[in-house]
Order: sequence, then structure tokens, then C-alpha cells
Amino acid sequence: MATEWIITPRPNPRASVRVILVPHVGGSPTTFGGWSDRLPAATVGMIQMPGRGNRLHQPALHSVHDAAQHIADEIWASGGSPTALFGHGLGALI
Repeated sequence: MATEWIITPRPNPRASVRVILVPHVGGSPTTFGGWSDRLPAATVGMIQMPGRGNRLHQPALHSVHDAAQHIADEIWASGGSPTALFGHGLGALI
């Protein structure tokens, strides 16, 4: 499930669910450090927004709608297990 948008630190091929975590404004996947350990029955994916972390060279998005659409497209394209989303701050809005 790892993509440019979704970082998956510990893929779990036996997981019955995947959890996608969306950080707060200015946040990164490190915001959710340790969640993979706390959710051993799930595959945990963390959103890496453009303009942050290893995508620092890419222009940041200026629209919540655009961010939500890109993330939805990535989740849809990756297929797989039922998916739960969790966002913090702006990540919840997205």
C-alpha cells in the first residue's frame, strides 16, 4: 500500500483493516510514531503531504478539497482491506 502519499512503516498482509492517519497542518507521519505497534491487527498508513518531509521539494497544496481528493485517489488506487481514516486538526477536516 505504500505510495508517495501513504507511508506504511510496517505492512501487515494478514490485516483485516487498514488505518490511514492524516496529520495536523505542518505535521508529518512522525506525528503518529508508534501507532503501528499499538495497532498490530491493522496495516497503518500515514499521509505525507507535499511540501513536508521527503516531499519538501514539491509545492504545498492550498486547498483542503485538493488534499482530500488526492488522498482519496491514493486510497482507492491501493485497494485492499476496509479502511478507517483518522485525522488530527486539519487532517480531520481533510
